[in-house]
Amino acid sequence: MFISNTLLGLLGFTIAVYAQCSNLLIDDFSRPTPSGFNNLTSWTSDDNSMSSIALAGGSLSFTPKPDHSSYFYETLPCYQAATQGYKALSLTVKGPKDASFMVEIQTKQACTDNEYQSQWVIISGLTGSVQAVSISLSSFPGANLDGITGFVWSTYSQFSGYEFSNVRFTCNEEAASSSTSASRSISASPVASTSYFVDCVNFTSPLFKFGHLFQDDYSLWQQQRQPLVNCVRLSYSSVIARLVKLQQPSHR
Repeated sequence: MFISNTLLGLLGFTIAVYAQCSNLLIDDFSRPTPSGFNNLTSWTSDDNSMSSIALAGGSLSFTPKPDHSSYFYETLPCYQAATQGYKALSLTVKGPKDASFMVEIQTKQACTDNEYQSQWVIISGLTGSVQAVSISLSSFPGANLDGITGFVWSTYSQFSGYEFSNVRFTCNEEAASSSTSASRSISASPVASTSYFVDCVNFTSPLFKFGHLFQDDYSLWQQQRQPLVNCVRLSYSSVIARLVKLQQPSHR
């Protein structure tokens, strides 16, 4: 027997209507320059950290610097990915065979917060050919998926050419042709300027791995403040901001 929605409403029943999830394009790289606004009208850039970078045919091509200082980021307008039904961050990647890189998610517990929280996964197993990479948002445990403010790609293991295209949120956790491994989370305060740098981060230290900066590395920089043989300069706003919280780890 057919019962109209109007009759159900009169009887006190609530009619729930759910919107069907559809993939959301974050960046199709159709703008004229690598730095600019993405498809969500939020800023994206490498802050001139790459050795070379260019856009052509809807693809971002870049070569990281061999000092591990290169990164590329997409900001988002505190996006509610969980509420909208999105399960994964996906993109098309071409990179050197057996290369790896890190993907950082930046989230806020509330969009009005001054601090964001970062978590990372490592993408490994690049084939040297074009491949789809899908990162389940559940790979970032503890991240507020209803307060996503940015993604950062950094810590490239090889320094020849990479290509990114079609960055998007997807409704399904698509089968990935590369692997991810989770890492630890540290809160950091965002800074407006990217002009602040740590002069000395010892990449040969056993306490440094895949962009994670631990207390001993911070102490080394704080004590010497002079570039050493295996030290690099990294952007405060992306990686080094985490060191602010590492000064007093017992208070985190």
